Amino acid sequence: MVKTKQESLRKTNLIDSPFFKVFAKNYLDYLGNSSPTNKQLAEIQALLSNTWIRLPICFDLRLSEQEKQCLYLSAQGKEVKEIAAFLKVSTRRVTQHRQSIFQKLNCKNITSAIIVGLRFGVIKAEHLLDEK
Repeated sequence: MVKTKQESLRKTNLIDSPFFKVFAKNYLDYLGNSSPTNKQLAEIQALLSNTWIRLPICFDLRLSEQEKQCLYLSAQGKEVKEIAAFLKVSTRRVTQHRQSIFQKLNCKNITSAIIVGLRFGVIKAEHLLDEK
């Protein structure tokens, strides 16, 4: 059975969370609708919760400096051997760093870890473009 985004959000209670309720009410008030209907609030809550990107708490503290460097170098397209030479560690250590990154960021591969890093600002896209 395929779940829709709406069902997934309801399951994790994002739509019904107090944050989205208050945010939706304040957003509509800002737009000039100081007394929105329940349907309007529900629609705005659903819209916000579908597009909201949640930043993990203490994201920068979750990755060690070497893990951040490993992620950054991977984003530049460097292979494990190149990263190991740059960091002056073994290839096994780089692989361990990557596995730790995957676990901490809840990713299955380096590409998705890089995307999460870009999304949350650990890796800056303009820095990657400057390096090439």
